[in-house]
Amino acid sequence: MTSTGTSVDPMSKQEMTTKEITKFVSKDKYIMEMYAVIDGKETKMIEVVYTRK
Repeated sequence: MTSTGTSVDPMSKQEMTTKEITKFVSKDKYIMEMYAVIDGKETKMIEVVYTRK
């Protein structure tokens, strides 16, 4: 699942485009990645791996 939107950069106070990708690996695991889109180039800001115990 992919979502795009905008948010405010807390350092520069400028609005920036963001992209979030959620990958469902299995019923017990999924991965969320968030990217900032700067000058048309995607830069990964965070990756979170969720695992059910």
